[in-house]
Amino acid sequence: MFIHGTTKLVRFYQGATGLKTGTTAKAGCCVSASAKRGDLHLIAVVMGSENSDDRFNGAKALLNYGFANYAALTPKLESELITPVKILRGTAESVMPVLPKIYPVVMKKGDETRLKQEIQLSLDAEAPIEAGQALGKVVYSLDGAVLAEYPLVSPENVKRMTFGEMLGRLIKAIGSG
Repeated sequence: MFIHGTTKLVRFYQGATGLKTGTTAKAGCCVSASAKRGDLHLIAVVMGSENSDDRFNGAKALLNYGFANYAALTPKLESELITPVKILRGTAESVMPVLPKIYPVVMKKGDETRLKQEIQLSLDAEAPIEAGQALGKVVYSLDGAVLAEYPLVSPENVKRMTFGEMLGRLIKAIGSG
């Protein structure tokens, strides 16, 4: 069953995901429109149009500009730059931080090659450590402006060593030295 409405963009604009129209005496003809192409999801808001066609044409022009000039890029992590974090007084000597999920970053098309990655990582952390605990972060920036930050977290729990475990580790170290 097809429902006919005044929302022309939903029917005729590639990638349209929704919109809301409205008209008042003070605001004129208005529309909030959204569209998605690939990983890029945009929203256009037009207010004060003289008529319905103008509001839809304005929203379409904004969305076209956005899709023509911007991209959603999922940064590639240089994982070889991530090193283990030493755990002080822990049952494990170190943990290798992991990145839970990287989400796309919106940037002007062509700027992708200037995206900089910086890994900020603790040299050590004191036990106990919980799975998911932040041990650092990956920062993506463009011309000095931060676009996104993603946490580097412990993939596991690390308990604090008991006195007996510390003593056993000390004896083992002395015996092998």
